[in-house]
Amino acid sequence: MIKRQIYFVALLIFLPMLSIGCSKQLQIFISSPEEIATRYIQENREDGFTVTIDSVKSIQTIEHNDAALILVQYDGERQGVGQEKCEVVLEVKHNSIAGWKINNGAGLCHEINNSENPAPITVVSSWGYSSLFGDRYSTVFGYVCDPQIVKVAVMWDDGQEQAVEVYMSTYFIVRNGESHMTTITAYDAQGEIVFTEDLVLELPEGN
Repeated sequence: MIKRQIYFVALLIFLPMLSIGCSKQLQIFISSPEEIATRYIQENREDGFTVTIDSVKSIQTIEHNDAALILVQYDGERQGVGQEKCEVVLEVKHNSIAGWKINNGAGLCHEINNSENPAPITVVSSWGYSSLFGDRYSTVFGYVCDPQIVKVAVMWDDGQEQAVEVYMSTYFIVRNGESHMTTITAYDAQGEIVFTEDLVLELPEGN
């Protein structure tokens, strides 16, 4: 069993809203929340970071109330750092007036080969609303660097445990309500613990 420092971020990031659907021409081509999520990443601009356009792909979609929560992965190059891989969850909603729209999202970029932090997974935790009057939801997701890891489990602050299978080197967990994870554990195919970490929540200043 390995216990090492991991990339961990707990946040809710409100992204600039990109409404696709006001144009009849665009509606023809953008017919799913996955398409608008990947398009958003491809068209998004960040100072000092260049997205590799053909690397952007939708990995998993989980529906929650009126929203589709979409895990998107992509590569890019950060000035002064080099190649990075990113995982982001975008909340996408649809209405008859505006069409598909990105409401908010959270994510993390990390160096692909970082010898200074050899942790086998990255961890992102976020919270959001999936409808105007609906319940909040909590997510935990990330990238799995170690190929022997096939399952990731999260223990929440209320004692509930959720486990998911690794898919395309990622994991994605969603639950109702605003909850904080306390422990994350990764398992191999034999059910042996490869990695575990007790997490201390540290929100950015001002939250």
